[in-house]
Amino acid sequence: MKKLLLVAALSVATTSVFAQAKNFEGAYVGIDLNLRSSTAKIDASDIDSGASGTIDGLGRQSINGTLDFGYNYALDGKFLVGVGATYDLNNTTLAEASVSDDGESTSVSLKEKNHYSIYVTPGFKVSEGTLAYGKLAYHHSKVVDSVGELSETVYGLGYGAGIKTMLDKNMYLKVEVQNYSVEDD
Repeated sequence: MKKLLLVAALSVATTSVFAQAKNFEGAYVGIDLNLRSSTAKIDASDIDSGASGTIDGLGRQSINGTLDFGYNYALDGKFLVGVGATYDLNNTTLAEASVSDDGESTSVSLKEKNHYSIYVTPGFKVSEGTLAYGKLAYHHSKVVDSVGELSETVYGLGYGAGIKTMLDKNMYLKVEVQNYSVEDD
């Protein structure tokens, strides 16, 4: 019954819409564009009650948009710690496959819906206009299949690192890599 989903996300192009008194300090809201690479491992009986075994190694790359908002607290002149949350603006297709049962073939896809994360980001100002940071996140979403057999809530932890560079006083470019794994109950 266990499902495991590994997702590596590369996030680029974030726009901060709040002016910040000092670079990277204070509240921010942004729109991210993510490139995701996912791999799914599921119990075949979750898709077809008559099937047995494990379906492993299914995966796919996809692009999606994410709303990102949070607040960075200055610890001193160089160190910050941020807290925030993300919410995916669209559903993501995680995997697609053809399943055969007694000579009949059915196409099945797995979609992630209502994905959100809550995170903490300790960071270090490399310069006045550049911030390097780490990320630890809790992820939560629903995974459903296209044939209506599977609908599971999944959750797990993620970790990553990134860099933000100010483009002007209200906008920065962010490049981030994050890896997270989720499982169902």
